[in-house]
Amino acid sequence: MQPDTLILLGPQPPADAGAALALLEGDLLNGDVSPQAHAVIQKQLADPQITGRRLDDATRQPNYGAIAGLILGSPEFQKR
Repeated sequence: MQPDTLILLGPQPPADAGAALALLEGDLLNGDVSPQAHAVIQKQLADPQITGRRLDDATRQPNYGAIAGLILGSPEFQKR
């Protein structure tokens, strides 16, 4: 994990992609994300090609960079 990601996620990064998404939405967008954008990002996080997870690899940490990238690509962030 890169140092910048650690700053956003704190000393104990969430092991769950949903928790990491909520935390990063709060940090990057001050929680100002539409339900539609949140749902689209959640759907993308279920895609193993985006997350890098395999079905048999449930203990692997979420791809925090992918989560942050999806948030940065959201319309709410682009409007800023």
